[in-house]
This record gives sequence, structure tokens and C-alpha cells, in this order.
Amino acid sequence: MRFCSLALLVLILLTLAACGSEGRSVEVTPNFGLRFEAEEVDNDGCPLAETETSQSGYAKNQLPSDITNLSFKVYAQDGTTVLAEANVVVNSTCDNPYDCVQPSSQGYKMFDIPTQQNMSLEVNAYNASNELIWLGKTYDIDISRDQDDPQARPLMVDVFMHRISRLTRAFNCMGVERFMHTATVLRDGMNVLIVGGVSQIRQGACPDDVLNGSNSNTCDLLIGTKLVTLYNGETGEFIEMNPINEKRAGHSAVLLKDGQVLIMGGADQLAMLHTGDGEAYIEASADNILASAVVYNPTGRGAVTGSPISMGTARMTFTVTPLDDDETHFLVAGGWGEAGKHTQLQIIDYVPGKNDKPTFRVLDHVLNAGRSGHTATRVNDGQVFIYGGAAAGEPVAEIFLSENAGVEVPDDLSSKWNSLPMLSHHAAGAFSNGKKVLVTGGLKRVASGDRQKISEENNVSMIFDLENRNTELLSDQEPRAFHTISPLPDGSLVIAGGMYGTKLTSERLTLDLLNDSTGKIASLKDNIGADVQLNKGRMGHTVSVLKDTSLVFIGGSYPDESDESFPTNKSFLKSSESYMPDPNYFPSSESSSSKAE
Repeated sequence: MRFCSLALLVLILLTLAACGSEGRSVEVTPNFGLRFEAEEVDNDGCPLAETETSQSGYAKNQLPSDITNLSFKVYAQDGTTVLAEANVVVNSTCDNPYDCVQPSSQGYKMFDIPTQQNMSLEVNAYNASNELIWLGKTYDIDISRDQDDPQARPLMVDVFMHRISRLTRAFNCMGVERFMHTATVLRDGMNVLIVGGVSQIRQGACPDDVLNGSNSNTCDLLIGTKLVTLYNGETGEFIEMNPINEKRAGHSAVLLKDGQVLIMGGADQLAMLHTGDGEAYIEASADNILASAVVYNPTGRGAVTGSPISMGTARMTFTVTPLDDDETHFLVAGGWGEAGKHTQLQIIDYVPGKNDKPTFRVLDHVLNAGRSGHTATRVNDGQVFIYGGAAAGEPVAEIFLSENAGVEVPDDLSSKWNSLPMLSHHAAGAFSNGKKVLVTGGLKRVASGDRQKISEENNVSMIFDLENRNTELLSDQEPRAFHTISPLPDGSLVIAGGMYGTKLTSERLTLDLLNDSTGKIASLKDNIGADVQLNKGRMGHTVSVLKDTSLVFIGGSYPDESDESFPTNKSFLKSSESYMPDPNYFPSSESSSSKAE
């Protein structure tokens, strides 16, 4: 088996010295493993593992061939103060191990690293033109005086290296495929908790109560899972965790202030109905929609803590939006319930030390229309901008401001909004410091009632200026649905994934970028000017923004050649990939000190 670029283990021999000490202490050998993706993958985009490994368990050592030099920087807890650094040339004829490393792994020594806790390591790799082409970061490195003892166990540190401005596959894959799952970034900013989702289809297996009253020719059953997986952004690995107590798909999850994750609603199984002419619906029997929530503690192998919490009402495919920076209050809006689409609004309250557990509080104020497949975007001053998901002829958009009422929207603006398309399964994101919202893609809805026909994709993007109360239409955009929008460090937005075509059987591989300073959308480019493309088409996936500024695309589904209507015979994915923006073009406070010098 041949690999274009393999995992690499570099042994860095650190000589430790206490802060302020001029002398050097006993040498120790912490192991820094640099992990580069394997470019040979299976049909689902999962890297193929190589059987030959080094004594430390990593794949056979070999640097990617285009790397000519490496830089290592150790930062203090503040993330900006450099405690130690080294620049190393890649050379096959190394005479001095302090100046260069071999293409295969080579020991290297860094001196005078103080004994500190919560340090971080940044590794940059450059090509012959001194362009940054790989970058990796790892956090929470502790070096103590105990390690001055030559008998002490060496420090083991893994660094997952990302290709700059391109897509990098994770080092392995999840144990199960996922679609309509949740992915929550934990407090450390580098671990992602992945919960539930659809993991299999049973074709033609829907119960009679779902088919009754529909004009569907076929109905496929989408089966949820109770499995939980942790993605480690520092190593690029997936780790299987203890499961939750019920199967869930189409649910929601939020990170609580105490570091636990609230997982709520969804259904243990959903129905995908098809009429045979491109129409499709996602529904669930009332008995399958959940009205419960659980709190999950991700510590160790993870566990559900306490008994299930009543939400007061069953719902799936709804939105949950933080209302404050403290993440103690969340707005629950819309979704599909026992009687169809919800108009009910709820507030989740949870202040650790004050509440024993999160509580769901129903508001007197309701949505102007029942919504499902909508978006809810937090903007300036605690407002939440809600778009789409309702029936044709109902209000297209509305704004939620407080627990008591929505914002009074001027009549002329309401008229403008109601002339815009009613969308579902679109994507939205805030930019311009929360003053504007981008809404893009999605499916137009052209019928009335709860059971609605999904028609052609939307090729018009909209920018809502909530400060100046106007709307800009961007026509001739690439249509896509079931996609995502995510922020980059400079405030720009990345539009990724989704499907298009009459029956959503074509994959959208290219990524688009809304420039925060210009408000214009164009294809996202890599560092040589080529379009950035996903390695695998994805719809119904999740995107997580990590502390190291990378975007992680997890799971979803893609069409196979036998598709006849959306999304029969879709293949669900257990693979993922990440995008690391070039800090020279998308700077942030954290990455500004990491630029190539």
C-alpha cells in the first residue's frame, strides 16, 4: 500500500530548566507525534490505516515530500508569549541534530523550556518557497520539575497537522454513519461531542399512520442511534463514548456553562416519504417524537447525569439559540411536533449553582407562523432573526428580542420580507459584528398546510441589514440545500456542502466565501488560487469551529448513482474533514502570532 503522505512521529528531546535558571537540567524525551493524513481512502472517505507502525504506535514515519523546513513554538498559558522556539531544516544528510531533521523521523533537542502548565505547541511546515503549507496546534501541555527525573515517564503529545487552505481528512472515522446528528464544541475548544443522528435506512418500512393521508408512493424509515462519539481536534481522532439512553435524530444540543451538554428532543425514527415525482417530506409518527432532554457529562468516557428532563412538549427539527454570552438562557423555536409545526416558544434556563438542572419555560409570545426547517440566528442586542420554515403565504421572517415579545417590525420592511421566497433547509449566518445576516440556498415551498411540497432550489442569497432595516438580494448564486454556514477568524462566512438538482441528487463540492468587509460572495480559494473543494459531498452534516480556527465537517450523506428521488438510497457518512484557514489571509488575535515570518 502506497501513501502520498503518512503519519509522522518526531521525537523532540526537551531539556527542561526552571524559570529564570541559567543552568540546564537533566534531559528528558517528550514525544511529539505529528500526524499527517493518509491520502488513500475508502469509498466513504475514511483514511486507510497502514499496518506497519513505529514503536510508539504511529504509522510508518515519513514527512510529506514538499516540506523543506519546520518551526516549533512553545507558548505560555496566555497563548501569545513564546517560551521556546526552533527552526529545523529537512535534510537527508543532517550532521547536526540541532539544525535539521531527516525526511524520516529524527530526534531533535530544544533547550530551556520553563517548567509551566497549560502551555501550547504550534508546529508550522513550509515548502521551498517558504510558504506555510501545514499547520498544527495542541494545548494544555504541562511540564513539571518531576520530569527532570530521567526515570520519569516521557510526555506524550500528538499534533494533528492541517493542510493550509485545503481540506484535510481526520486521522480515522466514526464507528457509525450519521445524518441529522448534533456536534457540540466543548469548553476546551478542541473536542467535539457528536450525538445521535440517523445511522441507517429501512426502505419501504414506514408504518401505516405515516402513510395515511399522504400521496406518497414509497416511504423509507430513517433509524436513529443512541451512540456518542468524541472528536479530538488535536489528534484528528474519533473516540467512542458511552451512549445516551434513547435513540435520537433531528434533535438539538447546546453546551451548558458547567461544561455539560444538554441533548433535547428529536425522534427515535423518522419517515422519508416520496411521491415519485421529486416531492419528499421528512415526518415522524407522534409516538416517535421525543419530549425529553438529558444532560450529558463528557468527562472520561462520558455519561448521562440524572434523570431525563421534561421539555413539556415533543418536538424535532427545531432551533436552539443562546440569548446571552454567559450561555445560561436559550431560545427554543419551531420544530415538528405531535400536531404539526410548532408556533410555541420556550426559554431554557440553567445557571449552575442556582438551578439543579435545566428547565424549559413556555412563553406567552408565540411565533407568527409554525416553522420547521427554519433558521434562527443570534444578532446584535440579544435579538434572534428567524427565517423560513413556514407555509406559503405566512410571514417569511420575524425577529425575537426578549422573553415577552418580538420586535415591532416596520410595515414596509415586513412587506419586503413577505415578497421573498419561503425557504426550508437553507442556511444563515451573522456577520458585520452581528449587524447583518446572510441567508442562502434552501428549498422553495410552494404549497400550503403542514405537509408541503419541496420544490426547486433557491439560487438567490439575501443579506439582511438589521441596523439600517434593508435587504440586499444577490442573484445567480449556486443553489444548494441542507448545507452550512460557518464563520472564519476575520468574520467572513464559509458556505459548504449541500445538494442541488431537480431531486437533490447532485453534490455541491465547492465552498463559497462571503467576505465580511465587502459583503460579496465568491468561491473560496486555496493558497495557489484554486477552488477549495470537499473531498466528499455532504448534506445534513455539521460544522464545528475549533479554538485553533479550523472548521470540522462531520458526517452527513451523499447521493449514489441509483438515486431516483430525494433522498432515497442516500449513503450516510462516518467520515469527516477539516479546513484550516491561512492566518495570513484570515487573521485572528490567536493566529496573528502564528504567521510565517
